[in-house]
Amino acid sequence: MLLHEVERRNTYCVKWDGLERRFGNAELIAMWVADMEFECPRVILDSLHERIEHGAFGYHLIPASYHEAFIRWEKEHFGYEVKPEWILYAPGVVPAIYWLVDILTDPGDACLVMTPVYTPFLNAVRDKGRTLVCSDLKNAGGIYTIDFERIEQDIAENGVKLLTEACSGKADGDSSASTLQPRAGGSRKSQEEWRQRHA
Repeated sequence: MLLHEVERRNTYCVKWDGLERRFGNAELIAMWVADMEFECPRVILDSLHERIEHGAFGYHLIPASYHEAFIRWEKEHFGYEVKPEWILYAPGVVPAIYWLVDILTDPGDACLVMTPVYTPFLNAVRDKGRTLVCSDLKNAGGIYTIDFERIEQDIAENGVKLLTEACSGKADGDSSASTLQPRAGGSRKSQEEWRQRHA
């Protein structure tokens, strides 16, 4: 599949057109946000065109295929079986982070965030009036792994009520375990030891 680059400037693009407002310099190289300059895959564009051609955009139900696609992905890539009733719709990742902080904690509660991390995880804790506890990942030559001993200490010392884990996969490349299990901790052995201690 070939990627087609798209010019994003002067299209109300936050990444490029927001540089002056955010950083005071419109000539910077925009590497501050997860946004791309590549055209969406044709299958997505075709689906959107089909929807637009229908011509009406009222309230709609979430189709079963929405849940089925996510459930299938988790099963095929992580061996994890998600039940449909566990899934709630959110309009985006950031609103979902804020909702979870609201739902699972009370003002003043300590929330632990592993850093470095996507900034909204930090903002959600602060903006919602919770106490932010940062627990740095271990950095060994640019490879980040979870420091389980530090996390245990941070949880105990701060009375942490919520721990967030924003890693996209394990550092050892093994994606066979559940996504709810530790995913960035270097080796299978260290993960198994952590699970046994917390079983």
